[in-house]
Amino acid sequence: FNGKVVLDLFSGSGSLGIEALSRGASKVVSVENNRKNFKILSQNFNKIATNGSYDLIFMDAIKFLKMSKTYFDIIICDPPYNKYDHIEVFNKSIKLIKSSGFFCMEMEKKIVDENIFRVKLYGDTQVILWTKK
Repeated sequence: FNGKVVLDLFSGSGSLGIEALSRGASKVVSVENNRKNFKILSQNFNKIATNGSYDLIFMDAIKFLKMSKTYFDIIICDPPYNKYDHIEVFNKSIKLIKSSGFFCMEMEKKIVDENIFRVKLYGDTQVILWTKK
């Protein structure tokens, strides 16, 4: 993550974004639309991420992807299972990924096109990975 700009969609408590900062990300943008989760997210970043290189955005992740003009080196996301289609999230994300950038999404275990994504399985969960060439 050294020097990378990271987008954390469906941020929840912020653990993935905070981990990215701890591993050297130059900036993290966290997007969360659940009011209770956003409050926890804000508290966590304010306690842990003291360098101020983060933005916390209270907004629907899909809406953010549609309107953002910022490009990211890495997009990580962990949406609520069975609520968002992985292809929809991916297709809206790729326009914001810099060259040689990376997309990573945790999701429920289901068949995905392995010609597009690398897939890592963890019980009933899977992580799909994609690198922009």
